[in-house]
Amino acid sequence: MAANTSKRSYKINVKKPVYCKLTSDSLSGVSYGSVVSLGEAMQIQVTAVSSSGQLYGDGSIVDSSSKLVGLTVVFDATKLPIEVVADIYNQTYTNGVLQEKAGEQANYIALGYEVEQTTGDSEYVWLLKGRVMAISHTQQIR
Repeated sequence: MAANTSKRSYKINVKKPVYCKLTSDSLSGVSYGSVVSLGEAMQIQVTAVSSSGQLYGDGSIVDSSSKLVGLTVVFDATKLPIEVVADIYNQTYTNGVLQEKAGEQANYIALGYEVEQTTGDSEYVWLLKGRVMAISHTQQIR
């Protein structure tokens, strides 16, 4: 058995969140648009979504399986630039007005970010295809 040669480090910060639109996805390959900043990250939470089941025979479980069916990502930012919101959601931003189109779906995007480690190194994460759901706005007034 090979020894673990990686350094002991811990995740301490998430930063530099970016996205790029998925421009094509076919059997011949995948392509993306330009990489665009999402502003300043506060936190990113990635949760696996799985499906599982059991097969019963003669009154007991004879087989079981579990399958990863997706990921849920929660991204908190200090502020998303309005131009980014318009780009991701296929909306128009002109002269300070964001125009939403009824029935329009958000683009598929790739999401990337950097995770700083206690050793000074970084991990770079890319989630290659997903669709943004509705944005939640939380505001605190003091």
